[in-house]
Amino acid sequence: MQQNIQDISVKAYDDSSIIHIVGMYKCGTSWLSQILAAHSAIISWREFDIIRATYAEQHQPAGYRIAAKLAQLLHRPPPQRTRTHFALKNTDEIIRDTFIGRGWIPLMGEQARDEADRLSGAHSGQLIDQLMRLKDQGLRNDNSPALHAENCVRTLGVSNTRRHDLINFLNAVRAPGKAADTPTHFFCYLQQQCEPGTPLVLKAADQVMALHQLQQYSPHSRKLAIIRDGRDAAISAMHYRQLMSKRDAPWALKPRAYFAQLGDWAIRARELAKWADKGDITIVRYEDLHRNFLSVVGTLFDSINLPCSTETLTDIKQATHFSAASGGRAPGQTAQHIARKGTTGEWTTTLNRGDTARAWKIAGAELSRFGYTKSGTYNDGIAGLLSSF
Repeated sequence: MQQNIQDISVKAYDDSSIIHIVGMYKCGTSWLSQILAAHSAIISWREFDIIRATYAEQHQPAGYRIAAKLAQLLHRPPPQRTRTHFALKNTDEIIRDTFIGRGWIPLMGEQARDEADRLSGAHSGQLIDQLMRLKDQGLRNDNSPALHAENCVRTLGVSNTRRHDLINFLNAVRAPGKAADTPTHFFCYLQQQCEPGTPLVLKAADQVMALHQLQQYSPHSRKLAIIRDGRDAAISAMHYRQLMSKRDAPWALKPRAYFAQLGDWAIRARELAKWADKGDITIVRYEDLHRNFLSVVGTLFDSINLPCSTETLTDIKQATHFSAASGGRAPGQTAQHIARKGTTGEWTTTLNRGDTARAWKIAGAELSRFGYTKSGTYNDGIAGLLSSF
């Protein structure tokens, strides 16, 4: 018999203990997540954007799209966007995006996705078990104790959760007329896996344009962002899209030209600056983590009331260094891997003079806002944690 839907209410959801890493895309969100996960008091979950699993982003008006295309052709900055609007998906779409195609139980490869599409979703427990078998994974037993942060020094995934809690989450999504509550149910479901009050880190690398929506569901949580020189981020984005396409990943996006990627960075950096002006977000600069890891990370932990000793910070640095994340490669050594290169300033040796000038025309205002210069240096007056400018 299918289990009853567990009563998950907004009152049971304590968003003050959640830390959302909201972006920016290809700017070091995985590194930041690993740094936080390495703290003995924090549990960090693998990336999943529950907002986009629940809502479909609506296209900008035709006039904006024409203006954006014209700006791209003329090597100008992308135009100002209106607030991004989202439309609630139907229940079947939410279940598919949450559990099957691009979801919390991601399935790599076309064959696995085809098999998942043919699964019967009539019984929640059966669907979960079948999906886990496709991934050759298991779930924790229903009587497993709550997770303790000291035992969770790496980012966790769906296999770290209890089976009945995952089934209850799926049942809650399926409840008639409750599709809009999916993000709340998701956050509650993750909190149920952990000891009460444990700080939880949730990451969605490209959630900047959905921050307004996230704020409605999680108004008291901390929002963190990491930003990187957009000229480097655009290079990384190109390589990442190519890698995911080659691997036939469910979330693979079509390859985009370098300057289109840079334009996307500029749009998101502009939006991020608006949130910084309101003081509703804390921003870390990727280059500062490279140059002064102990100071920046120490300040970050202080800001979330988890101060660390120098010894602890040194251990975290060692555990999250590029060589540890990449399987032993030295920074600068490239590979067909999610952790690609681990350096800064790649654009200075990749772009020719004409492309360098074009990049500044497109994103110079946003680069300057975050302390980056036309020549590739960084404004030392903007370092560490940035909450406003």
